[in-house]
Amino acid sequence: MELELNKSSYEERKMGSRRMKAVRVSKDEVSGYLWKGGVRQADLRWLKQIKRVNSNEFLVLVGDEFGSNETQIETVAVPTFQPLTDEQVADANSLWPTLYKKKEEAKESFISRDTVEIEVERMRQNHPKQTKCVEYAVFIDHNTLISRFSLKPGPVSLLDRIFSSHILLNSITKVSQHQNGTHLCTGTDLILSNEPCYSCAMALIHCRIGNVVILRKRENGVFSRWKLNQNESTNHRFKVWFLR
Repeated sequence: MELELNKSSYEERKMGSRRMKAVRVSKDEVSGYLWKGGVRQADLRWLKQIKRVNSNEFLVLVGDEFGSNETQIETVAVPTFQPLTDEQVADANSLWPTLYKKKEEAKESFISRDTVEIEVERMRQNHPKQTKCVEYAVFIDHNTLISRFSLKPGPVSLLDRIFSSHILLNSITKVSQHQNGTHLCTGTDLILSNEPCYSCAMALIHCRIGNVVILRKRENGVFSRWKLNQNESTNHRFKVWFLR
């Protein structure tokens, strides 16, 4: 069983290329061209100024202020944005050398692997299909099982059907009140059968849930596509993991 961290929109960007000016110089000429016309834009400081061509030839990026009548000027391809992931770094450096800070890998130690495997297997057996919202939820605090909530089949009233089809709305209230008498689930992690709807996802933000593990993604999912758990306009953000 493998868990995959829900990537940010930035991390999912595909690397492209843009055109810039460069001069081809010898090793002894590099420093002079850096002083004379090197690129100084703040938004391009992640690009290395120099690219080695061979043992004695180098390409040096130059700004627009560098004279266009220089015979050495070439047009070169450089990355469109600063890379973050390993894939982006590899694609960027295939065009032009870059400076980057390797992204720290998120740890999976928030919930024990045994617990995840047990609950996921239960979900697969009892709730095998994708649904519009969550059918099964397990709240865990410090690797201690708190409670399970499951969508119950059978005839129900219209009002009960509305609430029972969104079990997170009721379960968040029950868990948080049991913990601390508030409507918060701070420090509580969660395992879900399916990616939730927008309303239930917002409830997770408001209750300050911890990490979330999800068995199935939804098409146009609120986390997998729209990255609601990473939205900087909300007052709480959290990590979401999907099973591969």
